[in-house]
Amino acid sequence: MPSDRLRRQCTNYDSTTAIMGGPNLEILKFSIYLFVPIVALIHFGDPQWYREKVVPVRLYVITCFQYLILFTQYRNQLFPEMDRTVQV
Repeated sequence: MPSDRLRRQCTNYDSTTAIMGGPNLEILKFSIYLFVPIVALIHFGDPQWYREKVVPVRLYVITCFQYLILFTQYRNQLFPEMDRTVQV
């Protein structure tokens, strides 16, 4: 059974007297919202980073897609569709 004090706290809750973070928390949140995108743009927008990290992966993905296209063409030659096969 809850105590009287807990019952009074739950029933007499007033949102206008709730303790908030204060101005320092708001300044911290604003600085995070402001500087995280700026730092991300500076870091990931660097051409040297792009050449080192993105270009090799992009070339690998392109070659994988080229092999996939070649495999699909070869598969179509080996196993033609039903309308192009000789049916007995």
